[in-house]
Amino acid sequence: MTSATHWELHDWLTGELVAHGDNPAGLRAALAGVCHADSMYDEIPEPDTADTGLPPSLSRALEEWVCDPATPDEDIAQIAGWPVAKVRDHR
Repeated sequence: MTSATHWELHDWLTGELVAHGDNPAGLRAALAGVCHADSMYDEIPEPDTADTGLPPSLSRALEEWVCDPATPDEDIAQIAGWPVAKVRDHR
């Protein structure tokens, strides 16, 4: 959200503007069209969890939780042991 009503979606890797609008409902529709958790892992290899000891399914669930815009930075900072500012920089 760039203002109370204006939003922009950028490609996470390139920063390229993918979509924009002036209606929050349009943002939900755009997100549904470009970001769906069921297909998120089709293109990404299974994470190597040997170092963490976490099962792949738990790793995916944690990644979805961290990437969910509704997850507060403070919650992630608490779990990661990072300052909130570092979480914001990495999201």
